[in-house]
Amino acid sequence: MSTAEDEAVRNFHRERCLVAVRNGTVLLSPSGLNLSHREWLQRIGLCAEAAEQALREETRGFVYNHSVYLYRGNDFACDDRVEHDACFVVPALFYTIQDLQRTSRVYGGMRPGRPGKLWTPRRRLGTVAKYVRAALKALEKEEGL
Repeated sequence: MSTAEDEAVRNFHRERCLVAVRNGTVLLSPSGLNLSHREWLQRIGLCAEAAEQALREETRGFVYNHSVYLYRGNDFACDDRVEHDACFVVPALFYTIQDLQRTSRVYGGMRPGRPGKLWTPRRRLGTVAKYVRAALKALEKEEGL
């Protein structure tokens, strides 16, 4: 990569907030980190092998410019697991990140592109409101309301 590409990647990394699902728990990085998911997972305590396994098998993504991007695997796929995980990841993010709105969009999968640029999402999964409503409805049903 050229110096300009390196700087673009650093800037993009700083502007997003990393998200990962680990053993059913939503992990969220502090904003402003200049790290890849691999580097972040290792920094928070996973060994290299466990971080690689998480990258292959667990849902991860990021929040950027008021939108949520989720994917899984080295091919940045949107599969049934990602769609399932979005049901609890998105509401958790909504109640944690101040700049997410009910109208914020949620995307699944990414088409790899130029380093340092936002890659094109594979699918639009809906809005944050869709996931928050579904979570509240499930909670009401569980509590018999």
